[in-house]
Amino acid sequence: MVVKKSVSGKVVSAAKKSVEPVKAVVKPVPAKVDVKVEVKPAVKKEAQAVVKKNVSQDDFWRRVENKAYEIYVSRGADHGDDQRDWFEAERQVRAELGM
Repeated sequence: MVVKKSVSGKVVSAAKKSVEPVKAVVKPVPAKVDVKVEVKPAVKKEAQAVVKKNVSQDDFWRRVENKAYEIYVSRGADHGDDQRDWFEAERQVRAELGM
């Protein structure tokens, strides 16, 4: 609205300014779609099947000890990599037992 006032402060004339209404933009919402995705394993099930064997802690650590020694001998019986040999042996024994 535009208002004109005189010097004395009285309203002389008032005119309404036309304002165009704002149009809302409505975007359609996509309908829900059921999508079925088939997930194929990267490895065949036969290869995935690992038989878990029940062994005692003593037997497990004995196997790790023997495997670490085999690794030590296979790399030329050089000293200095005993921890690496042990961890590799532990990893291999766990894989063999399916742990």
